[in-house]
Amino acid sequence: SQAANAGNTISIYQQGINNMANLTQTGFGNTINLEQHGDGNLAEVIQDGDANIANINQQGEQTFIVHQIGNDMVVNITQY
Repeated sequence: SQAANAGNTISIYQQGINNMANLTQTGFGNTINLEQHGDGNLAEVIQDGDANIANINQQGEQTFIVHQIGNDMVVNITQY
């Protein structure tokens, strides 16, 4: 879900079965880039603020949860 101001972007690529993405953006200029390969991955990202970035790459039965509450935060995660 995307709420509040404009300028938020979400890019999702999922390959496999039973992959889930719960993504929420409020504020301005937030970015989520999510790739999930394989089966049974879960990603939950909440961005509440401005200019936050989350780059996530998961491959096979991984779980990643992040809440970016504030401004100008960056998280890069790769899980195999």
